[in-house]
Amino acid sequence: TNGPYSRGCPQLPAKLRQTKPQKGFETDIDHDFIATFPQQLVTDPEMEEYANPNNRDDQILSLISADGGLKVTLVTLRNLMNDLSLDQNLSPLATRALGSSFSCASMLASGMDGGQVFQMTMSTDGPLRGSCTIASSDGGLKGYVGNPTLGDSLTLPEAVGSGTLQIVKNHPSWPRPYNGISEVVSGLPAEDVAIYLARSEQRSCAIHSDVRMNGYLCTGAGGYLVEKLPGCDSGPAAVVEANLEKLGKEMGKEWFVDELCGGRDLVSVAKSCIGEGIDLKVLDSVSPRLKCDCSQERFVRSLTLLPKADIDEIVERGEPVEAKCEFCAKVYRLGPDEMVKEMEE
Repeated sequence: TNGPYSRGCPQLPAKLRQTKPQKGFETDIDHDFIATFPQQLVTDPEMEEYANPNNRDDQILSLISADGGLKVTLVTLRNLMNDLSLDQNLSPLATRALGSSFSCASMLASGMDGGQVFQMTMSTDGPLRGSCTIASSDGGLKGYVGNPTLGDSLTLPEAVGSGTLQIVKNHPSWPRPYNGISEVVSGLPAEDVAIYLARSEQRSCAIHSDVRMNGYLCTGAGGYLVEKLPGCDSGPAAVVEANLEKLGKEMGKEWFVDELCGGRDLVSVAKSCIGEGIDLKVLDSVSPRLKCDCSQERFVRSLTLLPKADIDEIVERGEPVEAKCEFCAKVYRLGPDEMVKEMEE
């Protein structure tokens, strides 16, 4: 999953080598400005093992405040999004859309029970034609957008349009999945997820995701989720709220992705989110990866569900049957003779 082209490898894939930087990209990151951020080095021995210098690796990091009242989850997904962009031939706008959704889903799936699955579907009327993202607690991610080659003439909210956001949580041991739904209001995944969490699950949190592109190359992707847990004192929560508001005003609305692109790792960024005076302890650190459960066996099983008349017609035509996975773009094929053999078995 962690492709070398997103880690400074001099030999980039042709698609990325031939891409011209977006206009103004060279001024997107103000390194002098980033230098004004409170640089908090990872000096706590308990934190050192979770440090990720220059965000070289993708990471999902979960922390909790010392008093147990606040949970902070952060994610960086630059490598994964570059891999996904190549696998699905995504346009920069489609990569931004999926990167934001992947960031939200991976943070909300963090801490779930093993085997539990989190699915986030945006059914919208914009030219992006909706999206679907599925995440698991072990860092597995997969997803797609309806129009992966959509051009960059639109903003992300314009591309998404209006519609509904549906959240599904499931586990093999549950009698039925949990379903929740809310309206897509802004067209920005993190903002619409925040609305859903407040209205449907009554969860008090601050969530943000962002993706920065240089042509087809993703240079930064990730997000943060700060959540008040039951019994949280109003004092620390108010401090964090004021601190995040201050960061947005003084550093700009893209301060988080600025920090990622500037080389600060998630441990340091978490301390920036929380502010002074609140100690944090690491709960978990997971390496996110693309994970699809499609297979030739599942493809064959799906064919067995077709009516016998349809199967006979396919065999008579003498043409191979083909299916493409929407999540990983892998193509499966089955010839007429193979299909007859599989049906007999």
